[in-house]
Amino acid sequence: MKHQINEIIQIQSGIYAKPAINGDVLYLLARHLREDGSVDPLVRPNLVLPDAGRKNLLQDGDVIFVAKGTNNRAVTYHSGFGPMVASSSLLVFRIKSEWTSSVLSDYLIWFFNHPDTQQKLKREAKGTALPSISIQTLHQLQIDIPSLDNQNQIITISRLRAKETQLILELDQLKEKSIQQRLLQATHK
Repeated sequence: MKHQINEIIQIQSGIYAKPAINGDVLYLLARHLREDGSVDPLVRPNLVLPDAGRKNLLQDGDVIFVAKGTNNRAVTYHSGFGPMVASSSLLVFRIKSEWTSSVLSDYLIWFFNHPDTQQKLKREAKGTALPSISIQTLHQLQIDIPSLDNQNQIITISRLRAKETQLILELDQLKEKSIQQRLLQATHK
């Protein structure tokens, strides 16, 4: 059964703030997010967040979505990343309380990063120099919510496929390096 995405998640914009040299919270920018869904380990807390701003801290399971630019990927926030707030170029998706026992945040990641969803979002993006996906566009998305078992299977297969792709790339790089070394050695004979 299809559901409007806004039935399932609450969408909020990240905040605009001025980073500081010595902060206690990471002000998360799109460039801090790596392709594998992790946060660049070299970035350090760079924002002093007043008590009033603590309501903007990311929570375990929040989905962070890059709404501006051409690489509109989604990643899951885990507390192991440390305290963070999302910048204004990011959107934060939080599963509504009535859906937390029915929807896994990693399933949402799979859904938002799926090529079909990405294609829909790119068609709806506004702007040419810096395309942007609006909250209204996201609200209109339809999503199937399978059983938790099926969600877990989808997540597992998706992760295994990503790992396979990474290993194939690494293998190709090693083959290329080996061939180039052999060719170089052949020049010394």
